[in-house]
Amino acid sequence: MASDFGGVTAWNNWIKACEIGWSAPQVVAMRLGAMAAAGSNPSARDRAENVRMGQEKLQAFSESWVGVGSRMQRMQLDMAMRCWKEGLRWWTQPWWLGNAQVFPRLDLMPMNYAPLFKAALDPVHRRVTGNVRRLAARRA
Repeated sequence: MASDFGGVTAWNNWIKACEIGWSAPQVVAMRLGAMAAAGSNPSARDRAENVRMGQEKLQAFSESWVGVGSRMQRMQLDMAMRCWKEGLRWWTQPWWLGNAQVFPRLDLMPMNYAPLFKAALDPVHRRVTGNVRRLAARRA
C-alpha cells in the first residue's frame, strides 16, 4: 500500500492528479466557450478573465517550482545527513568491537517521493478546482 510520510500519501497525490485531469478540460471548455461567445469584441469582464488566466498559470507554475525545489533540497540534506552518520558509524563502531555489519548499508534512505509530488500538485490543484467552481458559478 502507499507509504505514509507525515500524512502525505501517494494515494492522496493520485486523487489530486485525477481531479486535475477531470477539472482542467472543464475549465478549458468554459473559457473557450466564453472566448467564442465574446467574439472579436470581448467585454471588460472577458478581458479581465483572460488576464487572470495567464496570471494564474504563472503563479501556479512558480509555486510548484519553488515547492519542488525546496522539497528536493530537503531530501538532499536528509540524504547527506544519513551518509554522514553512516560514515561516522564506521569510526565510532568499528567491526572489531562487535559491530556485525562490516559493509556499509545500501538502504541509507528509502526514498519517498510523495511529498515531492504533493509540492508539485498542490498549487495546480488549488487553482484548477477553484476555477471550476468559480466559472461554473459565473455561468449559472
